[in-house]
Amino acid sequence: MDYVKKLIEQLEAKNVEVRRYAASALGRTGDEQAVNPPLTALLKDKSKRIRVAASLALGEIGGPTAFECLTESLKIEEAGVRVNTAVALGKFGTAAVSPLIDMLKDKDARVRKQSVRELGRIRGFKSSCSLDCHNDRFG
Repeated sequence: MDYVKKLIEQLEAKNVEVRRYAASALGRTGDEQAVNPPLTALLKDKSKRIRVAASLALGEIGGPTAFECLTESLKIEEAGVRVNTAVALGKFGTAAVSPLIDMLKDKDARVRKQSVRELGRIRGFKSSCSLDCHNDRFG
């Protein structure tokens, strides 16, 4: 698809907003050619806004490579990026249960809260028992 290639080219733009919108648009295409390296490379971008857009786009596209990259991005120090990674992982359904449960131990309350929200949205996951024991950690 030519438009996907054009969007990938825009990820190199100097303007942060152009890159952010291109990343978001790539997520909506669902095209896996945008995953590695175009969007995964953005997870290490100097702009937090770009890293957040890339993680959300990876969640929209899905697939094993995107999932692996998102679980790796849980090591990023910025809590805001990890919160959006939880949102992106939630789109993977039951495959994301394990990393989302691991996120319940995060040092940031916002990350823990978003992990609970995403676990609650996953069909087939019996969350009440598992999450009750973490209830007191959400500050």
